[in-house]
Amino acid sequence: MYEYSLWLYFVFYIFEYNLIPRTMNKQTTIFAIALMLMFSIGCKKSDQDAPLPDEDAIISKYLSSISSDAVRHQSGVYYKIMEPGSGDPVVYTSTVTVNYKGSLLNGVQFDDVSNKSVKFINAMQGWQIGINMLRPGGKIKLYVPSQLGYGRYVPKPEVPANSILVFDLELVSQQKAAK
Repeated sequence: MYEYSLWLYFVFYIFEYNLIPRTMNKQTTIFAIALMLMFSIGCKKSDQDAPLPDEDAIISKYLSSISSDAVRHQSGVYYKIMEPGSGDPVVYTSTVTVNYKGSLLNGVQFDDVSNKSVKFINAMQGWQIGINMLRPGGKIKLYVPSQLGYGRYVPKPEVPANSILVFDLELVSQQKAAK
């Protein structure tokens, strides 16, 4: 993070003191700085960049150990529909209201939320896949690989980076966006 703040300071300094060479216009300079910044971000290594284990095998083994009949979606999410619900399917532009419990494969629960409203397009990919299989009133159990969940992001201390997530999710309702 420190590295990015230095870049921002550098850009601010260039513009504040008008250090752009007369032969370069500001658009060219902005492009050059953006290119350098993107290159430095792309090359940055972190301890979270370690290769991920075969999460599909881990989830599959876990489901076998608990005798679950969850099904694998082509995305890699495993799911079990408890109740399909009824009514209209969720629309991409909808705001959905959900109840959910989130936990890790080891059973550590990190969330228990009722009546959370979220724009469907802003939901994590694992949720989008699961919610798309439901109608209002529907319930699903999701086993979400890290890349379709939080990935390297750590939303809470009890959720490590690159965690496989388990959600018990109920689609309470959807509010379709006005045209």
